[in-house]
Amino acid sequence: MAAYYRWSPPIADFIADRPRLPVDGLAFTIAALWMLHPIQTQAVTYIWQRSESMMGLFLIAALYCAVRSAEGGRPRLWGAGVVMCCLLGLGTK
Repeated sequence: MAAYYRWSPPIADFIADRPRLPVDGLAFTIAALWMLHPIQTQAVTYIWQRSESMMGLFLIAALYCAVRSAEGGRPRLWGAGVVMCCLLGLGTK
């Protein structure tokens, strides 16, 4: 805490006395966009986890269809279900 009080007045004087550059507007814009960053990260994380959950659902469905196809009744129909679930799973990724 002592370092903050020791260095804050000289830094504040340096910032106040420096000439204004046209880059300051760019820096402000980047800082304003960075403030929104955590909100955007949460939205991206939600979408990513939703994609992972859907892929897992289609994987389990494909395994179920493969087991049903191997057991006997209507193997072509269940085999088509395996292919469809695999394609849907790939589509979610």
